[in-house]
Amino acid sequence: ERSFLDDPARIFRALRFAQRFGFRIESKTLDLLRQAVRADLIDQIPDHRLGYEVMSILSEPHPARAVRLMASLNLLRFLHSDLTCTPGLDRLLVNVERTVRWWGRRFPDHPLDRALVSLMALLDGLNETAENAVLARLAIHVKQAVKARRVKRALAIVVRRVAEGRPLKPSEAYRLLCDLPDEGLALCVAQHPSTSMKQLVIDLEIADPVS
Repeated sequence: ERSFLDDPARIFRALRFAQRFGFRIESKTLDLLRQAVRADLIDQIPDHRLGYEVMSILSEPHPARAVRLMASLNLLRFLHSDLTCTPGLDRLLVNVERTVRWWGRRFPDHPLDRALVSLMALLDGLNETAENAVLARLAIHVKQAVKARRVKRALAIVVRRVAEGRPLKPSEAYRLLCDLPDEGLALCVAQHPSTSMKQLVIDLEIADPVS
């Protein structure tokens, strides 16, 4: 009964294994987990450990399910008070799962940092200040954090251009996306899962693959 009291990080481990193996968390265990969450024990987890547990969850094949469960248990607030699982975020995470599978088939020699793609999707609705706060709370590795910030700035421009209602010319899209890391290109496909966007990414990878 003291499992989550002794080590609150076990809360995230329980969710990760439940999702990986298709388990249902036993009712008494779930009650103990909820008690630990209500007691704000997550705040006791050091940044680097919380980051490890969250990134481990996001590296699983079905991050959308895990984020739904985290949201249902009111766990996202420990990452940032503005972070919620909206229908739009849920769709994006599902698209990330599909995109990661597509990427693996299309570019087997360019493996993605799957957890980073999912994290960038999770933070997609936050502003830059909030995103930086989450990256700091999770003690994200500096190289991953640099990629996340770079992608957010670039894709914000893409979103604004798409919102104008005028389709991007191939040359415009190329200029906007050519310097993105693979994880950023994957997120762009997840946000705009069209044949034309996938073809643009294929052309970019063939012309100048980015690691």
